[in-house]
Amino acid sequence: MNYLVTEEQLRNLYWTENLSLREIGEKLGWSAKKALMEMVKYSIPRRSLSKSQLGKRKIELDQDLLFDFYYHKKMVLREMGELLGCSQNTVRRRMNDLEIPVRTSSESAKIRGSQKGRNNPFYGRHHTHKTKKKLSEILKGKTPWNKGKFFSEESKEKMSLTRKVRFENGEEPWNKGIPCSTETKEKISEANKGKTSWWKKRGFNQNPHIKTFETKPEIKFEEICDRYELPFRFTGDGSFWVSGMNPDFIHLKEKVAVEIFGNYWHSPLLNQHQLSYKRTYKGRTEAFRKAGWKVIIFWESEMKSGQVDDIVLERLKNEGIL
Repeated sequence: MNYLVTEEQLRNLYWTENLSLREIGEKLGWSAKKALMEMVKYSIPRRSLSKSQLGKRKIELDQDLLFDFYYHKKMVLREMGELLGCSQNTVRRRMNDLEIPVRTSSESAKIRGSQKGRNNPFYGRHHTHKTKKKLSEILKGKTPWNKGKFFSEESKEKMSLTRKVRFENGEEPWNKGIPCSTETKEKISEANKGKTSWWKKRGFNQNPHIKTFETKPEIKFEEICDRYELPFRFTGDGSFWVSGMNPDFIHLKEKVAVEIFGNYWHSPLLNQHQLSYKRTYKGRTEAFRKAGWKVIIFWESEMKSGQVDDIVLERLKNEGIL
């Protein structure tokens, strides 16, 4: 049955009793569209979205309640919204209206820390491919908030100290002992294909830990190459690699590498630390051989000898280079 109502009655149902258009329609035998048209006819203003949700909430959003949930019970906005029957954005807007101050970043971080692992509400859940695609589209073309920003030395020192204290107290890195699966490695490899390595972007030839200068023994060998027109060029600056190894000099056409070994860094007798197999004379020779290369190794002590020219030329001749 359709009822005839006055402007005052309709206004009272909508604003005083806080009924929705659908509820007004059910009460008067109208459709929601009919209720809307009647409101337009009488020029009755509509409620905002946040005010429309007031009638649907389980509990009214008053200042004392929000303050108690947020500060005393340490609840996050999402939890507050679920309890109060509204979205977290509505809770945030209401807190702004009531001038309730938000927590600092450090306070929020402490609360997030208590929600790690199984305590995290998203634990065991994953975004769907559709959601991931939407997020990707939203972020396209946007500049990351931290692009071009760097931590100050003071901040770095604080972070370093925090990690040290945590590890001293027995906490271990979350990924310790968890190797990447073959599938993950393949994904990382595919994602990095065609990208410029970060060390190249910063001006390094290859690995940032590789020196870009020549040592005195290497300069001595290069002088011998110039003097006798030997077909070797310096690559010890990271400009050329063979199976993860950076030779000091190469003869590319014949696939011959020359390494100048420092007595301390490559001799197990002088270096008290345990050397990796590839850094030893035998290991280096075997590694180059497996890669299809011949390697000729000169020791630092040989390059400092008074007969260095004779030593180099004789070794190269015995190896069939000359």
